[in-house]
Amino acid sequence: LSCGGGGGGSGEGLPERERMALEEEVVEVSEELRFVWHRPPLEEVERQWHDAKTVRIFVNGCFDLMHVGHFNALRQAKSLFQSRGFEKVTLVAGIHSDAAIARQKGAPLMTNEERVAVLRATKWVDELVTDLPYVSMSARMADALRVHWICHG
Repeated sequence: LSCGGGGGGSGEGLPERERMALEEEVVEVSEELRFVWHRPPLEEVERQWHDAKTVRIFVNGCFDLMHVGHFNALRQAKSLFQSRGFEKVTLVAGIHSDAAIARQKGAPLMTNEERVAVLRATKWVDELVTDLPYVSMSARMADALRVHWICHG
C-alpha cells in the first residue's frame, strides 16, 4: 500500500458512520470527471478537512468480487494513518462505474449496486464515490472530495 499527496433508536452504540446519514452530491470536476459523492453534510466534511487531528484519505478501485486483498488494502490504509497519531481517519472509497470497468477490464461480475452495498457495509469505509470514471486521481478531484491523501493498493 502506498499513500501520497448495537443500540436502540437513538443510535447509541452504532459506529459514527451509521449514525450519520450520507447525502448524495453529483460532482463535476471537469468534462471527463463526473461522479456521485455519498458523504455526510458538507459542514462535517469541512470540519474534518480543517481539523489537525483528522485526516481524510481516498482509495479507489473496481471492488469486483471483493476478497481479502481488497479488504486488507482498505484496512491498511486506515491503519497507517491511525498509527501516525490521527484521532480520526475518514476513508473515502471510490468505485469505478460499470462502463469504466468494462472498457478497461471487461464487464464486472458484480453489479454496481452489489459493489456499492459491499463497500457500504465495510467497516473501514466512511464515504463513497460512485460512477467514477477510470482516470488518474487529480489534485482537483482530491480538493473536491476534501481528501488529504490518495492511497493506492
